[in-house]
Amino acid sequence: AKSCRRQLLSCFLASLMSLSAGTVIAGWSPTDGSFTDQDLKKWSTEEESWIISIYVFGALIGALPAGFLGQKYGRKSLLLLLAIPMIAGWIICLLRLESMFLECLGRFVCGIAVGATTVA
Repeated sequence: AKSCRRQLLSCFLASLMSLSAGTVIAGWSPTDGSFTDQDLKKWSTEEESWIISIYVFGALIGALPAGFLGQKYGRKSLLLLLAIPMIAGWIICLLRLESMFLECLGRFVCGIAVGATTVA
């Protein structure tokens, strides 16, 4: 029973990175109607498109060295280290203080972690 709980806890903790990656992708979804009135009214359509898609550029950059780093340092170590940019990106997004630059920076940093997580 004790080992079963540990195994379930390990599986749950391992899936948190994938859950966080999914929230980065869907967090500013243009199909979600909840942002239309309050959050997006301060952004132009061009600014919205940058905020929504900037994580893809980060994911591209994060994916490039991830395979090599995973081979060199181990996939488990890499995934544990990738939690740092993911958390940092979310903190930047949460503390954006009405700044488009900080919103994009936070999503870009999260994108780096998402791209590397996908490859690792």
